[in-house]
Amino acid sequence: MIANDNLILLDGSTVRGLIKSCESEILDVVRKAYIDYSGGNCSLPHSTFLTFSDAPENRIIGLPAYIDGTFNIAGMKWVSSFPGNISNGMDRASATLILNDAQTGRPVAFLEASFINACRTAASAAIAAQHLVREDNPRSCFSIGCGYIGFELFKYLRHVFPSIDEVILFDRSMERAKYFSSRLIELDPDLKVSIATSIEKAASSSNIVSFATTASSPWIDDISIFDSEAVLLHVSLRDLDPAIVLSYDNVVDDIDHVCRENTSVHLAENIVGNRSFINAELPSLLSTNSCGYKRSETPVIFSPFGLGVLDLAVGKWLLEKSYSVGVGNAISNFFPKSWRDENRGDLS
Repeated sequence: MIANDNLILLDGSTVRGLIKSCESEILDVVRKAYIDYSGGNCSLPHSTFLTFSDAPENRIIGLPAYIDGTFNIAGMKWVSSFPGNISNGMDRASATLILNDAQTGRPVAFLEASFINACRTAASAAIAAQHLVREDNPRSCFSIGCGYIGFELFKYLRHVFPSIDEVILFDRSMERAKYFSSRLIELDPDLKVSIATSIEKAASSSNIVSFATTASSPWIDDISIFDSEAVLLHVSLRDLDPAIVLSYDNVVDDIDHVCRENTSVHLAENIVGNRSFINAELPSLLSTNSCGYKRSETPVIFSPFGLGVLDLAVGKWLLEKSYSVGVGNAISNFFPKSWRDENRGDLS
């Protein structure tokens, strides 16, 4: 890809239209990005967290990345989490993604990325579940946190496990849980949906448990509530007490990235002073299908920090799809003339 003087703009409606009903394609893109990442064909600096002293629950995160191999694209996701938005009728998270040509460094596209963020998060968890769930045809899942990412997470789990016909929901807001339930019924009227009144009562009802909450610190500390066969897809990263992390089997997307910013895994590392309790990284599992990892007889926790290379891969796929179907807005002559080409009489 060689950038020209145009910048392609893909707004939220366009991105949603391009990404709708493309679970198989997104899963394939995310899987390939993980494999490329495991091969070292990437650059992934640590994410930058912008926080606010007067509102510590809010944050904006910058994720710069470069992925070679299949995708050959650079860029950055800029994603915010403002939980208070929910009470004001807005989504908690918003995001933008900028793609840069890997040969010239010039930006080639600017995308609304909240859908990309949710779908790549859900695809990552679903891929992990495929490798970690021992049951051939699981029938149920337990969704903790009833927001948009939790909804996409269920859709992707259902895609990789079509046998799922029951879902149990838990959210501290009954209103959100009821709305989530109604959206699931719209998705499949035959789906059996129930709302749990406590974690403890529902934890043993399913071996697939997903966490997509806004928790900023651990609030689940009972190591005995999950079945030994359970796979905990801990995408919100801060729900589980370090005691649970240290008692269970642990798989992450990237050890160095996930041991930051007071994630449950980071807190566990601070307690024991090492990372030996982390047994595998998902990219290695996908690329070698072994890496010496074997599930223990305890529940397993998948903790994905969320790698920027995944956003870039999905963004590149969406950009190419937008070209093929002829959607998106081109901002012509976005770049100024080169300094060498300017009329010297115009210089001041």
